[in-house]
Amino acid sequence: MDGQERKVKLRWIILGLIGALLIAAGIFLYVQRESSRAAGDRLVEQLRAQGNPTSLADLAAAYNANRSASNPAPIYQAAFELLEKTGGKPGDKKAQERAFGKSGAYWPPPGAKFTASQLDAMREFVRTNQEALAALQAAAAQGGPVVLDLDFAAGPGMLLPHIAKFKNSAQGVEVACLLAISEGRKADAITHLTTLLRIQHALRAEPILVTYMVRLSMYDMGLGALERALLHLEFSSTEVEQLEKLLDLGPDQSALMNALKAERAFGLNIMDNPALMGTGNPGFKYAQALPSWDYDRLQYLIHLGGAVELATNSYPEVLTKVDELERQLAFRRGRYNGSPLKRAFFFLHRNSILTDMLLPALYGGYARQGEILARTRLARLALEAERRGPSFRPGALSDFADKLGSSALMDPFTGKPFTLVQTNNMTLVYSIGRDLVDNGGYRPGTNGEGEEAKLRGEPVGGPRPPRGQSDIVFEIR
Repeated sequence: MDGQERKVKLRWIILGLIGALLIAAGIFLYVQRESSRAAGDRLVEQLRAQGNPTSLADLAAAYNANRSASNPAPIYQAAFELLEKTGGKPGDKKAQERAFGKSGAYWPPPGAKFTASQLDAMREFVRTNQEALAALQAAAAQGGPVVLDLDFAAGPGMLLPHIAKFKNSAQGVEVACLLAISEGRKADAITHLTTLLRIQHALRAEPILVTYMVRLSMYDMGLGALERALLHLEFSSTEVEQLEKLLDLGPDQSALMNALKAERAFGLNIMDNPALMGTGNPGFKYAQALPSWDYDRLQYLIHLGGAVELATNSYPEVLTKVDELERQLAFRRGRYNGSPLKRAFFFLHRNSILTDMLLPALYGGYARQGEILARTRLARLALEAERRGPSFRPGALSDFADKLGSSALMDPFTGKPFTLVQTNNMTLVYSIGRDLVDNGGYRPGTNGEGEEAKLRGEPVGGPRPPRGQSDIVFEIR
């Protein structure tokens, strides 16, 4: 055999080995894909057996089961139409600037007063929208959950225009509430605050994550109004008890769990039918280029299961586990940055890009829930101080322990007691927040004229922290 023949033979051997490797890789990828599909199907069956929603039809059935003869949806819709006729959208940025000036903040700090021009704008808004505000109060008084004709079959294309309407209406009621507080009309302030918190509670049947997050935002409005009310008005023990009951209307961890279960069902149906995203969606084109969704689908089920399970844990354990899940997410993302061959293999075999895109927002819900939990606990402390009368001035958190118990005094981000700080004219109780940095009770705010508040917005001790680093603060009279 001459040299030329040996070269030809060697070439065929090499080509044969390459072909064998490709066949072996194909078999391996096929087996892995099928095993991922089978494992994912088993998880879906387990979820169904446990009564969890796994399809868009399941979500629609569970939601519509809340429909009743007392469904307040038509009353809310009538109120929204009244509000829209007058242009009553205090949540609109340009409307805010026209009414309240370019102060950089919607409201001044709770302990500060509104300017005369702000009060005039608020009075004009309430006068113009008096009929709509009365209709919102009537709708909220119904108490039942709102059930609308939502098109769950559209999947991620489902339209939710009512969410913005609910939030705008809540902001309108907030204006009326803050005006009543400023004018010393205590009964009206309680009525408007009750309406505001009932509006967000009316959306409790809607198992959608964005709805849950908007509910948190509306509930936070109510907490802000409550803080201002406690600083400017005096309440009897009976009224304090009434206000305490309102805090029970806020979204809790079970609401977040239900929202995450719904997100899991939406995600499953997208992976089973990418066309739900719309053929013009970049995600649809990405899906068309993939060999399969099977591994991504399996990872989605596993990690969404972990996210749902977090709702059974207490704070700060929840956040510790979220940190671990986020580290795992960062590790997987790092796998995309290896050699071209490694990236290609990982893309074909271990692809979980969609899962990795969706998870951060889901984990973020727990951080936001922690903030609301902290604010609610701080509000209960302030209400207890109000119950004890104007002569009571807490010297330490332990002054509340006999009535509220030790758990109510704990910062959900650290598992340690909140910080209480006193100055000559105020008492602050605060949580250090998600960044775990104690900024001395700092929260940004303005004096109503566009400048930083000199007393109530500045840190109690130490220099002002960098922009965006603020604590979760509740001021007690």
